[in-house]
Amino acid sequence: FEWVEVPLVILVQDAGEWELTTTNPDNGCPSSSSIELSSDFTTPEVFAGTADTLTCASPTTVVEGVNIGPDGYTPFIEWSWDTGAINPFLPWSLDAPQVLLPGTYYLTVTLEETGCTGMDSLIVFQDPEASVNVSSARLPNVITPNKDGINERLTLYLEEDPDFPLLSIVERYDLVIFNRWGGEVFRTTGEPVEWDGWIQNNPAAEGTYYYRLNYLIVCGEEQRGELFGAFEILR
Repeated sequence: FEWVEVPLVILVQDAGEWELTTTNPDNGCPSSSSIELSSDFTTPEVFAGTADTLTCASPTTVVEGVNIGPDGYTPFIEWSWDTGAINPFLPWSLDAPQVLLPGTYYLTVTLEETGCTGMDSLIVFQDPEASVNVSSARLPNVITPNKDGINERLTLYLEEDPDFPLLSIVERYDLVIFNRWGGEVFRTTGEPVEWDGWIQNNPAAEGTYYYRLNYLIVCGEEQRGELFGAFEILR
């Protein structure tokens, strides 16, 4: 052990029973006390989980199977990454983050009780050759822009997979909307825009409207499409 006189501290490096004996210089009488010291160098067990390959059809993936042990300890958890992004997760979750970008992700865990640290890493890959079939792309035949959160906007979707985020892979989106008399009420060119049923800061009247849409989708290969049709606005 190492004796530090000021303040009176004894530094030990081994577990076991330690006894301290002191002698009174005035009468030569000894006095002793003992203490049992234990050690705990437990390091965390860390598994960073697994994740599916990112594709243009599946632009995000959830990290699954994250496991931290052993039980009975308090872990401090930290994720880091080499993607260069400020935060490549959406939404944020310590045990099941949703990954937006390919790269290597590091899970570092420190146990409060022992101060020991463990780390594991996860590589998320991206497949640039993946593709998605957009032959069932459609615009709805009814929108109800009444702020109830249902059918609020004129949005391009896949009839075979309505939950697929189709607009995320649209490179060009040229949409023109006409009223029943053939007058143009809305136009967008370039970036995809979901029409919200408003015309020059005023709500569009209920009734029948017509659209012409040309789009370019790039997901493994270029796919172009053109849609013509009518839809109703109900409020």
